[in-house]
Amino acid sequence: MLLALPAMGCLIGARAGLLLTKPALTQKLLHITHGCAYKTISEDTDFYPFEPTIEADHLVSDISSTLENYLNEKGELLYDGCLRPQLSENSTPKKLGPESSISKNMVFVQGGTFTMGCKDGRDKACEDSEKPAHSVKLPDFYLGKYEVTQAEWTKIMGNNPSNFKHCDNCPVENVTWDDVQEFIKKLNAQNPGKAYRLPTEAEWEFAARGGNLSKDYAYSGSNTLFDVGWFYGNSNSKTHSVGGLKANELNLFDMTGNVSEWCADDWQDDFKRAPVDGRAWLDIPKGSYRVIRGGSWYDYAEICPASRRHFAAPVNRNDLRGFRLASSSR
Repeated sequence: MLLALPAMGCLIGARAGLLLTKPALTQKLLHITHGCAYKTISEDTDFYPFEPTIEADHLVSDISSTLENYLNEKGELLYDGCLRPQLSENSTPKKLGPESSISKNMVFVQGGTFTMGCKDGRDKACEDSEKPAHSVKLPDFYLGKYEVTQAEWTKIMGNNPSNFKHCDNCPVENVTWDDVQEFIKKLNAQNPGKAYRLPTEAEWEFAARGGNLSKDYAYSGSNTLFDVGWFYGNSNSKTHSVGGLKANELNLFDMTGNVSEWCADDWQDDFKRAPVDGRAWLDIPKGSYRVIRGGSWYDYAEICPASRRHFAAPVNRNDLRGFRLASSSR
């Protein structure tokens, strides 16, 4: 059965009060017809919107955020047909907080060995900062399936610094590296036992390349940038809801494009003497710049390959830059 949520806010093709289980819904589709937006729900999207058009961006984000808030303890969604929860006598809605949405979307990345940097025969147009290519062995870790969203940031920090507002499911941007450290501090303080952090540069590149499942794509998940990343050629000069394009081999979204992402490492001009165990490369005392990876909605394709590196001061902010979270344990 195909369940759709149209723009006017009521269900089409479904009875009011229908009990929906996520595993039973296997398709993901957003269709724009006569000015109305329709979105199906699937078990692997966690109600994140699929967004082929700019016009539906805000509407679908709002619908998705609402849906996500009314899962019961069995992972079922109870709906009355008009974006209001309809409860059975034995069910109560489970309101998901920011840590819950982050925690459920942490992807396990099995450790392994890979060649980090720009490698002849695999990568093109290598820059000096991406050399020498070198072998790195990483332990297991977890990485966010999506970039941290504006809704998640706002629930922790009480503000939304983003330039592209009115899109809760778009990545938060216009945040400094220092801002991100404060977010992580507050997130961990509110959730004892958790140890969220920024990914190391080695973790980021390993995951972007697909980890142990890597197919050596130029970009994260494809050799065709339009398939996996919002960039200058398709972004319409703005960010987009997370998870709207194709995932990479590890089911990670937007590792290429949308917003570039802060990493934990201090910037180094090249990979000479780089750590070979996946840890963050930190200066003592701290360096003046931090590593940025991934390319953004503003960047040309040349900026977006998996090997490309950039840097900025930890107090620098703009609307090209956001982040995703990592953790060494679940």
